[in-house]
Amino acid sequence: MNEEERKAAMIEHQRSDDFKAIMATQGGRRIIWWMLQECQVFRAFPRESHAEMAYLEGRRNNGLMLLARIQNDCPQYHQLMINENTVKSEKEE
Repeated sequence: MNEEERKAAMIEHQRSDDFKAIMATQGGRRIIWWMLQECQVFRAFPRESHAEMAYLEGRRNNGLMLLARIQNDCPQYHQLMINENTVKSEKEE
């Protein structure tokens, strides 16, 4: 492993640790849930305008990258985050 690869690996390891720290807190999971909702990860975008559809799919792609980070770095918090936010949503109704 050359110096550049070693440095990139260290940066990625730090990002992973930082993300785990965020997901380890209830407030962090709330923010990540909100971000996933804002990116509309679980929706399809049938639109008349190709430009609007491309924009929304770009947002969705960012959310999918966030979801992949959750599943790769801290899958133990994924279901907990869903449960915490689904229960809250049902209480608000």
